[in-house]
Amino acid sequence: MVSRDTVFSIYPCCFSHQTTTLNHRGVLTSPATLEKTMLNSFMTGIMITGVVVGGLYYKTTQNKLYELEQLNMAFELRHQEQVAAYDALQEDFTLQTEALNNMATKNNEIQSEMNRYLDIFKRHNLTKLAAAKPGLIETRVNKATKEVFDGIEKDSAALSELNATIELQPTSP
Repeated sequence: MVSRDTVFSIYPCCFSHQTTTLNHRGVLTSPATLEKTMLNSFMTGIMITGVVVGGLYYKTTQNKLYELEQLNMAFELRHQEQVAAYDALQEDFTLQTEALNNMATKNNEIQSEMNRYLDIFKRHNLTKLAAAKPGLIETRVNKATKEVFDGIEKDSAALSELNATIELQPTSP
């Protein structure tokens, strides 16, 4: 090994203001070389830290992305269910509208028939006619009463049949 004094005596211009040291291999190094080595070590540390931080950031963002994808799938499923429920409500509304229109039409028919009968009663004095010809009025009144009751039975049966065919969707709370 070379002593320190020998190095200073051989290279006095290089080491006049600087000190030299031996590195782990036993080689003389100057402060500039030490500074360069330390800078390289520091930069290596920064790069390793950057890689570690970057890896952690990547893992965190991947986890967040996975959570958001799961949430998106849940929202899409919820949207599909709401669309299906909306379509079912629309179909029920259409059925109800048709049933209501049918009932309104039948109601109009019944109303016009009732108005026709009331008009007959207004035009004729049935009390006077019943006193004069009781057999004539009684048979006609009985016949008309039977027709009215038969019409009511027919309408009731039609409404029962209509109610049996309409099935509303249950609402969930």
